[in-house]
Amino acid sequence: MIEFYRYFRAQLLRARKLFPAVLAFFLAVALCAAVLLTVLAAKDSSSEEHQRIRVGLVGDLSENYLNIGVFAIQNFDSSRQYLEFLPLEEPAAERALRGGDITGFVRIPPGFVDAALRGDDVQVEYVAGSSPSALGPLLMQEVADIISRVVIHAQSGVYGFLSLTGTLGTDAALRRELTDRLTLDYVQTILAREQVFSVEYLGYSAGLRFGDYYFCAFFLLTVLLCGLPCTGLLVSRDGALQRTLRSRGMGALRQTAAEALPFFLMLATCALLLLPAAGAALASGETGILTDWHGAGAFLMLGLSLLPAVLVLAAMEYFLCQLADSIISGVLLQVLTILVTAVASGYFLPVHSLPATVQTLSGWLPTGVALRSAAGVLTGAGCGWLPFLWTGGLWALSALVRAVKIRSVTHDR
Repeated sequence: MIEFYRYFRAQLLRARKLFPAVLAFFLAVALCAAVLLTVLAAKDSSSEEHQRIRVGLVGDLSENYLNIGVFAIQNFDSSRQYLEFLPLEEPAAERALRGGDITGFVRIPPGFVDAALRGDDVQVEYVAGSSPSALGPLLMQEVADIISRVVIHAQSGVYGFLSLTGTLGTDAALRRELTDRLTLDYVQTILAREQVFSVEYLGYSAGLRFGDYYFCAFFLLTVLLCGLPCTGLLVSRDGALQRTLRSRGMGALRQTAAEALPFFLMLATCALLLLPAAGAALASGETGILTDWHGAGAFLMLGLSLLPAVLVLAAMEYFLCQLADSIISGVLLQVLTILVTAVASGYFLPVHSLPATVQTLSGWLPTGVALRSAAGVLTGAGCGWLPFLWTGGLWALSALVRAVKIRSVTHDR
């Protein structure tokens, strides 16, 4: 135990000497990531003003009850938060569709209401420019069906009421007042669909908004890149020191623990020093990033909650350095691994946009585990136990590689 403490203290002193350079590197990378994240958030196509689906309406909207149906959809229905209807002539609608200004347009045939009341099989038609399997066309086919049903049922009910009150000899003024009230009741009853279902926003990816998702991804990528200046601290080049420690009863497991722990503490300290300031700066702007977090204390708690993700990334980089025999090979191995695993884990593009095979693979990568852990912290689901399991596994693998190296050096001698 004394040997472990002495070796751990020596490694801690080495890490302290390297810490200012690593902190400066962490700050530089974090600033670049923050600027890039701010630009991406400002151009986010999934922001609120871009979420409404623009749909053209082609046809004669002068028919009274057809006008009521369209007016009700635009002003009373919950879908008005997601749909915007634009009355257009058909040539203009086709041009707008080709230009991407609208998702599609609804073609309403002439005499639609009268034909529906006669019992004719007539439907409004939705014209889309993309595959029918896409979400927009499927949604708009449903909306077109809603308009048809609203118009038919509203006009049938009101006409039936007028016929009944006329037969009973109801006063004309009272008939008009009751007709208006019935029409509004019809509209509100038919369109009160928010009482039947609710809309759940699943987020950009992993249950997070665009800005929060890429905040997690860029934060973890910064942690990964900051392992590069520490390569000289982690790579064992000749194995003489490790062999000496082994001869004094300090095995590979304790050697790797004494080396990996200062490395993790250095990365964790950098993250805890810079994350509260960076998070507060991003949240204070109109970027839509970390809007649920307020105050330096909250961001400090956020940093502490993200430490399991930092832990698994530190364990991964330490393991990669154990596979290398020199600083150059260690840096190259880390860079290559970071690029491949970051892409496969969704650090640049959301995982659901990647091929199915890559999506499956990302769930088994330590970088993917770290991203899901960070996302769980922001969504309130928690970091989970996988980061600790991965850390233990990578530590065991590092110790195994160290043991093999010590044995091979001993045999060579």
